[in-house]
Amino acid sequence: MRRAGLCVATCAAFLSLLAGGANAAPFARSGLVRASHGDPFASCTADDVAGQPGANYPATEVEPWVDVNPANTANLAGIWQQDRWSDGGSRGLVAGVTFDGGATWKSIVIPKGSRCSGGIYDRTSDPWLSFGPDGDLYAISLALSHDATVSAILVNRSVNGGLSWSDPKTLIHDTKADTFNDKQTITADPTNAEFVYAVWDRGRSGAAGSDVMFSRTTDGGLTWEIARAIYAPNTAESSVGNQIVVQPNGTLVDITEWSTNAGDFVAVLQSTDRGVTWSAPKVVATQRAVNVREPDTNKLVRVGAELPEIGVDPTTGRLYAVWMDSRFSNGSIDEIAFSRSTDGGLTWSAPIKVNKTPSTISLLKRQAFTPSVEVAANGTVAVTYYDFRKNTSASGVPTDYWLVHCHSGCTNRANWSETHVAGSFNVKRAPNARGYFLGDYEGLAAVGAGFRVFFAHPTSSDRANVYFAKVGP
Repeated sequence: MRRAGLCVATCAAFLSLLAGGANAAPFARSGLVRASHGDPFASCTADDVAGQPGANYPATEVEPWVDVNPANTANLAGIWQQDRWSDGGSRGLVAGVTFDGGATWKSIVIPKGSRCSGGIYDRTSDPWLSFGPDGDLYAISLALSHDATVSAILVNRSVNGGLSWSDPKTLIHDTKADTFNDKQTITADPTNAEFVYAVWDRGRSGAAGSDVMFSRTTDGGLTWEIARAIYAPNTAESSVGNQIVVQPNGTLVDITEWSTNAGDFVAVLQSTDRGVTWSAPKVVATQRAVNVREPDTNKLVRVGAELPEIGVDPTTGRLYAVWMDSRFSNGSIDEIAFSRSTDGGLTWSAPIKVNKTPSTISLLKRQAFTPSVEVAANGTVAVTYYDFRKNTSASGVPTDYWLVHCHSGCTNRANWSETHVAGSFNVKRAPNARGYFLGDYEGLAAVGAGFRVFFAHPTSSDRANVYFAKVGP
């Protein structure tokens, strides 16, 4: 009887943790594997590397994104820049595909974007992809000339989990540098397989500022609507880093950094009719990002400081936003800010710091950067980021990758728990693209009650590779 009573008490406590008590139940990391292999462009001469400006970093893979197939959760697809240039873009984009939950990965070149992939553009950049509820997969890319006077947004589609891809559809093609297209993302509607949404920012021809551009397909990728501005103020306002999520009721919410004469803000735009009409920007919070610098010599680390990210609870529709912010250090260093909305983005909680970097170490070691956010089916929220907490006086700058998660009460910093994902690795080995560069963003996806992490880091032999890990109960 005593043993039975102990079992009942223990099991009840365990089930309470799984259900999501005030404090986050422990997570563990498993399945850390390298997802990128080899350089498919090693023998390519079509893009005339020697004739282009800037320095190229062969056999490097940076700025990855990842998604999971809702029709087959053992099928995940990632995407990254292959062979990054110092002054922007890469020689092409490559997808990494797994059908065994991430144990093994196959690399497939995204076709007909860059010259090395059979396309007409010198470079490609800003990779992103998204699975639809039927398992169709969409990849979006920025294609550009080496001098950035030409820019285009392209979408490829795969109907076999990423093993092969269609030729791209061109959503927009501009031939003036002051109308440059940038920072595009793509979101397949989880509530309707026919709808997929693309969003990006575009500089205004002959004027300051930029517009939020949008296109969608309503027939599963067969055709795309003419790209149009969903926010185009007649001022020097600008928007960058747009990303759309879809709430369970079908409402679209786009997060962006919105810059005005009054300052910089994290903001959201909403659409209740699948993108036909949109609200004006609604402020989430002010944004006070500063440059990230490695602690030893104060050299820049290139990060997406201006890029907020957003996650949505697939059941409740709650929204979660993360971004880099210096508000927690009186403007000295960037750390990871977090805010929540329970009313579809109309109002937001006061930002809190969610990175668990110790506050007792020196200031530059406390920097945390490049956050991603995702929400599991049971409502658990996870955020990933890099930091320098393990840096020492030895040569190199040790850098680590972390995941924090929260089951409930996520507006209270005490309810977040941290898991070490990978590291330490020397960030000074990363490609130099206006600073040591691993990506303006990194990948994160949810599977069941856990998460799948997809991120870049240097090794002793390579400047940057893409790695995959499972983190969960």
